[in-house]
Amino acid sequence: LKTSYANQCKETYFYAATQTTHTTHRDGLEIYEFPNKQVEHHYPSGKKEIMFADGTKKIMFPDGFNETRFSDGVRLIEYPNGERQVTRS
Repeated sequence: LKTSYANQCKETYFYAATQTTHTTHRDGLEIYEFPNKQVEHHYPSGKKEIMFADGTKKIMFPDGFNETRFSDGVRLIEYPNGERQVTRS
C-alpha cells in the first residue's frame, strides 16, 4: 500500500506480509518501522541509526565505525579495524 503526502514531501509504503512501514522523505531520509517496535533511520550519507524497543540505539557510519548505546548506560564503540571499546556512563 503506497500513500503520498505531497504537502509533507514524503511517501509511505506499508508491506502487509511483514507488517513493515517504509517512509521515504524528499531529502533522502528513509525510515523503517517494524512490528517489534524497531525503528531504523537510513540517511543519504550512508549513516544508519537503529532504535530497539528496549531503548538500545545503534549508530552505524559508512566508514565502518559503529556505536551502540544500551539502555543500562553501557556504550560499545566498534572501530573499522575491529577494535572494541566498552564504557559505562
